[in-house]
Order: sequence, then C-alpha cells, then structure tokens
Amino acid sequence: MVTSFSNKTWPDKPVLILRDPDGTAVQTLGYVKGLTADYCFNELSSIEFDVPAYVDGEATPGYELLVGLRTVEINGVGSFVLVQPKTTGDGVSEMKHCKGYSQEHELSRKKFSLTENV
Repeated sequence: MVTSFSNKTWPDKPVLILRDPDGTAVQTLGYVKGLTADYCFNELSSIEFDVPAYVDGEATPGYELLVGLRTVEINGVGSFVLVQPKTTGDGVSEMKHCKGYSQEHELSRKKFSLTENV
C-alpha cells in the first residue's frame, strides 16, 4: 500500500467510495460512523467503521451493498477489501460493522503451486 505517512490526520472527513471487485464505483458512503484506520508500512493496513441501516427514518443509501469482497476506496489513502460485514441490531436500530484490509489481503486467497504438472 502506497500512503503518505507524514499526514495522519485529515482536516475534513474522508470520502469513502464503495467499489465492485473489478473497480467499478457503486456508491459513495456518506453515513459512516466511527471510522478508524491502522496504516502499516510493511504489513496489511486495516480500516473499521459502522453504517446505520436508517438515518432520520430513511434507508441509508448503499447499506445493502456492503458485502464481503467489495472494496472501499479512501481518496488519497488507498483501497481496502471488505471482509464479511457483521449486522447487529437491538430491535430498534440496525447497524453494519465493516472491517477491511488493504489490497494485499487479496493475495492470501490466491493458490498456486511451485511444482510443474507433467
């Protein structure tokens, strides 16, 4: 992941863009709560955030689109692969807790053999 580590705080709220695995933009996530990020230079970086199902009685745009293997791009920082967002609710409100890892996480799902089949 290529990130400038000189600026760890943003004066404005970062823009999160939900994308399909092929890179097509799906939705801008505007109602993100509790965004935390752990940027690592030589390891997997991660982000965590919550998205409510309803805001002011209206369904949150993009809530149903938050599923595993979609990517979330933070402008100026990088892309993160979502890992099975968890839905929690108390009967009155519902929220998805999302955790994502930097793009290098996709390499953990690839399998290859170093031996040649004859």
